[in-house]
Amino acid sequence: MRKQMNLTTMEELEKAAEAQGISYEEFKQNTRNGIVTQRVIGQEVGSHMSLNKDEVKKFYEEHQAEMQQPEQIRLSEILVAPKAAPAPGENANVTPPAAPPPADSDAALAAAQAKAQDLLDQIHKGARFDDLAKKQSDGPSAAQGGDLSYFKRGVLAKELEDRVFALKAGEVTDVIRTKQGFVILKVSEHQMAGIPALKEVEPRIQDALYMQKLQPALRAYLTKLREEAFIDIKPGYIDTGASAKQTKPVETTARDVTAKNLKKKKKLGVF
Repeated sequence: MRKQMNLTTMEELEKAAEAQGISYEEFKQNTRNGIVTQRVIGQEVGSHMSLNKDEVKKFYEEHQAEMQQPEQIRLSEILVAPKAAPAPGENANVTPPAAPPPADSDAALAAAQAKAQDLLDQIHKGARFDDLAKKQSDGPSAAQGGDLSYFKRGVLAKELEDRVFALKAGEVTDVIRTKQGFVILKVSEHQMAGIPALKEVEPRIQDALYMQKLQPALRAYLTKLREEAFIDIKPGYIDTGASAKQTKPVETTARDVTAKNLKKKKKLGVF
């Protein structure tokens, strides 16, 4: 959860929980309860459900209009921003003799371009794009391996769009000069316009069918638990999930009889 929220430390996660108005311990307990609940549902309900290919195929044929998609790509980036070079002998306690070259100087631009080209060469030699992005990119997406998510046609600048939409999944651009510096873009996915093939959307269809079947199956499971338990609803409350076969606890006079016997034995000196 800390990683998903892009938080550096667990202390930051604790502060984020408290910012929601709950204690960290309550936050952890709620999270734990949610995990246990999902595990129970998966084991006791989901594991008994099954999907066959005919169901998947039928769903695909009946929902093709909803699956119509525009052409889009998923991009990742490595950004190398020009940096001002430190002046000779510069440190925290010594005033530099002269101001360092600005970030937009020819020297800074040349250094940034050279670094970007070196990273591109490493990629062509087999280095993992996302690893380099995490370690070397100056972009805000560095922690996510450079992932920028999806872009449809018409969103990017025309010159950039023409470059990246011409690429296949897995291909990278050359080093591109931008306002922020020098960037290398990778097309991690390229989805063509139209109705995707069944193979492409099969996992999504299976998820949709699973959720359709899960709700009635979960209700049946909860009803079964109720029928196997003793549930007493106090006056003034309504049980909206009650089952016709649900059993209430039955109180007998046994408790009163036992109490009388205990008193009698006490009088006879048993205790």
